[in-house]
Amino acid sequence: MPRRRSPQLRALLSGQAGVVVLLNGSTCLFRRVGEVELQPCRPDDISYLFGDATDVISVVGKSMEQAFRILESEWTHDRALHLTLILLDRDAHLRAKRVAAEALEELVAVPPTRQFVLHRLYAWPLPASADVADALEFCRDTRSKVLWGMLVTLREDQPQIRTVRDRWDLLDLQLFGTARGKHLFERMAVAEGMFFSLCHRGDRVFGDLIPQWLNNPSLREFASCKQVLETWAGAFIHFTKSPASVAQLDLFDVRALR
Repeated sequence: MPRRRSPQLRALLSGQAGVVVLLNGSTCLFRRVGEVELQPCRPDDISYLFGDATDVISVVGKSMEQAFRILESEWTHDRALHLTLILLDRDAHLRAKRVAAEALEELVAVPPTRQFVLHRLYAWPLPASADVADALEFCRDTRSKVLWGMLVTLREDQPQIRTVRDRWDLLDLQLFGTARGKHLFERMAVAEGMFFSLCHRGDRVFGDLIPQWLNNPSLREFASCKQVLETWAGAFIHFTKSPASVAQLDLFDVRALR
């Protein structure tokens, strides 16, 4: 008789919740960021462990160690985004903003983490409660050069960000079938950096961006993917801002604080 194949390990994890749940047959274990030991749980506990997290992903065929490394990466990304929002918040405590600036410099120096943060910051214009000038002061005080450059560019790009967002909001729901369909597509567009790309590479929409996006298996799950992309992104063929190459030492210019 052929051997019965052992069940494949499945991991559910969330950077927001900082927890991974491992499912292997009837076995259910979980582990949090910062903890060493796996702890048993019941399938009914899973929703409680993740709480209100919106970033739960499923990973199949990885070892326990690999799953936990993925969790640590996702948790680091989410932490960097959270700290950036604190730094930009006009009403945040001064001590919290200083701690955020100090911690962020090392985090955003890592390209995947910086990309995660930028993909989300470029999906919506900054709210009225954001104080970029104050955030730049903290960057200067903590000598956070990489973070400084990132925030200066973010502020300069606000007109483009608003235009791309407005164009998205105007897309007819019929393109997506339902409001939920548009919401799901938007989440994918944010995660894939489509808003960010349209701000910086709009001149390459049909030659580069749309073909690249259409080859993305996650986006191809949407039946109207091609029509959505051409309707939304096609408006930005002549709308682009090429990011300037600026030496880090030149970024500490007091004029950027005004």
